[in-house]
Amino acid sequence: VMAVGSPFGLDYTATQGIISSLGRNLPNDHYTPFIQTDAAINPGNSGGPLFNTKGEVIGINSQIYTSTGSYAGVSFAIPIDLVMDVVAQIQTHGKVTHGWLGVQVQEVTPALAKTFGMEKPEGALVVDVVKGGPADKAKLKSGDIILAFNGKKVRSSSNLPMQVARANVGDKAELLILRKGKEKALTVTIEASDADKTETVTGSNAKNSLNVVVENHPNYPKEKGVLVKNVGKGIAMTAGIRAGDIIVQINNDDTDDVESFKKALEKTSDDAVIRLLVKRNGNPFFIAITKPVDAPKDKSKTKGKK
Repeated sequence: VMAVGSPFGLDYTATQGIISSLGRNLPNDHYTPFIQTDAAINPGNSGGPLFNTKGEVIGINSQIYTSTGSYAGVSFAIPIDLVMDVVAQIQTHGKVTHGWLGVQVQEVTPALAKTFGMEKPEGALVVDVVKGGPADKAKLKSGDIILAFNGKKVRSSSNLPMQVARANVGDKAELLILRKGKEKALTVTIEASDADKTETVTGSNAKNSLNVVVENHPNYPKEKGVLVKNVGKGIAMTAGIRAGDIIVQINNDDTDDVESFKKALEKTSDDAVIRLLVKRNGNPFFIAITKPVDAPKDKSKTKGKK
């Protein structure tokens, strides 16, 4: 590929390189599947074209990764089809709108994939659904895994925001999801977003012994879930479970109170990888925990409220 621009004010400068990766997702932009190249890009190149060997414009040079402010071997361009879509929206509507699904998702880790009965980790794991949003209206639920969006595979949670953002507002999108081990098709009507409302959160992997003290939610029965009062040394602590967390689900079983928490925990075998849905400061996320084979079946201590 060849990049043309005006680095440091030097007009009509051309540099060459190769495409290192396609569909690169960057932390500061959830919507753009960047083209990553090693063509030298410096201040003044942004907005210039990226050509292929046929002389076709395939992207618009956008940014670099560097600690010095100058080229460091990694540069990024916005794909030309996305650029043309943005231009068309501005010409037609005077602004750019992103499609919105109304979900919070996280990556499906190898440990979490096992708890869902998946052969390999893929898709976007739904941890929260915005009430009244498109996904909520389509009956999407926390714990569902979005495998495909409009017939295109969702390979990871970072892919979903880009796919949703490019959908036209008002269009009906087809979702292929995995729910309780079975694939299911849902239809959702895409709405407009004025902010990045499809978020990605990082899950945790657990390696060692469940040893927590829990009690009913302080606002029980109005609010469900068990409050973690104390976390002893062991796998839960290693996984990142903290005092003050609210555990609302174990695998597919809701833990509305202490009794349901105990029953759900007893259903898991000692050597099973179990999945917890946790809320921390109001934000939900999943954690996968492998219970050691030699651990007691239920090593957690519970306090009920009378």
